[in-house]
Amino acid sequence: MSKKAKYKWFLIITGFFIIAILFLEISERKNSFLKSWLYENNASSELVVATVALTPDKNPAISGRKMMELIGNIKETQPNVDLIFFGETILGWYESGNKSYHNEIAESIPGATIDSIAKLARENNVFISFGMVEQSDDKIYNSQVLVNDKGEIINVQRKKNVRSEGFNPGQESIALVDIRGVRAGIVICYDMRSSETISKARNNADVIFLSNADYMDKWDKNHFGYQFLAKQFNAWIVTSNRYGKENNIQWDGHIEILNPFGDLLVSGEMKEQFIVYNIKVNHNQSNIRYFIQKAYSKISLVYLVIKNLRTGLAYL
Repeated sequence: MSKKAKYKWFLIITGFFIIAILFLEISERKNSFLKSWLYENNASSELVVATVALTPDKNPAISGRKMMELIGNIKETQPNVDLIFFGETILGWYESGNKSYHNEIAESIPGATIDSIAKLARENNVFISFGMVEQSDDKIYNSQVLVNDKGEIINVQRKKNVRSEGFNPGQESIALVDIRGVRAGIVICYDMRSSETISKARNNADVIFLSNADYMDKWDKNHFGYQFLAKQFNAWIVTSNRYGKENNIQWDGHIEILNPFGDLLVSGEMKEQFIVYNIKVNHNQSNIRYFIQKAYSKISLVYLVIKNLRTGLAYL
């Protein structure tokens, strides 16, 4: 066979390959053979995650007790849970711009609340992540704490792109940590859109835990934003949030877990609750599987934007 003929056949095969990937994406089948083969079959690591929409009290002590009671309930009903994930500044009200309130409720790390949470983490053999207002020296931070199953503080992520004068900015927009063999990125709300987050997380995070104080935009009821992020990062997306009324803001408590294809696997909103999912990742994939995974991710991202052009333009 001549080189010209070989090249022609290469183009034909490549074309059919791309068409097949697009067809699977268009069909929107969550459990297609290709999706299962690329991500979940022969998983090298698994992580059972419980993510929470909590209604916090304005008094952090009350919120802390509520969190600890819920941790016990989650482990009692879902004993295989590896990580319990709470939202942004969940120990108190969000109170954007209320610097005096932030100063009043701020706690040091380590401190009394974290000591209690760490004790529960150790007793229940579970990782716990939650948001709080942190005081360090004379500065106040919007921080997300991660405690491991031994009760040790393994990461404190401080929000970098703060949108409130009550907080000082942190140094980095994402923290990369290992949780039972799964490469995790921890991000606080608006930091998800940072170019730093994009460059650090891509190819380095199997799952991104997005700690929110957020309510769903009316124009994005189909979760386009989270679908876009999952495909952009080629990673699982897990969100946490708050629910309830705080002064003039009604938080809708939307929480989601999406796979790297942007499939919304489980979600909840409009009430205080938690949702659970077993996240599977494969670190031992072949070069061909890795290539197909990357191609699928990029092509499906383009298709998602085209399919939701009006929403996509609003989001982007």
